[in-house]
Amino acid sequence: KRDRRIVELEGGYMKQPAVRQRPNELRGRTRKIDSPLGSMYVTINEDEQSRPFEVFVALGKAGGPAMADAEAVGRLISLALRSGISMREVHRQLRGISSDRAVGYGPNKVLSSPDAIAQVIERYLEEKEGIQQSLPIQEVGAAKTSNGGSQT
Repeated sequence: KRDRRIVELEGGYMKQPAVRQRPNELRGRTRKIDSPLGSMYVTINEDEQSRPFEVFVALGKAGGPAMADAEAVGRLISLALRSGISMREVHRQLRGISSDRAVGYGPNKVLSSPDAIAQVIERYLEEKEGIQQSLPIQEVGAAKTSNGGSQT
């Protein structure tokens, strides 16, 4: 299998990196954060080189519209990470997205569900870089090792 595929783009060609394949085992952490739509659980899993590989987001009831949107955002973040886009860039795109309902005040203010995800990512990045963080995000604990099953 080739590392890169050639993709036709408006008469020219662009090399597109191959999407990293999912290993059999990943390790991660799940954090709880309040969002305008209720408690959100964000799991960030890393590969064997401790690089972020996938993100799962749970919000609301299974099958509900909030959970569907949260799952979609998690899947897109995961695809971006496996395709070579940095977690910092994902954070930059999500941080500050606002809605008509916010929760919290001052530096603890969460503007929207995407902003809540970005705040969890921000804490993750700061912990990876060894920076002390003061976000009021409740840590749920280490996520169990995943074998590729779906998260509910």
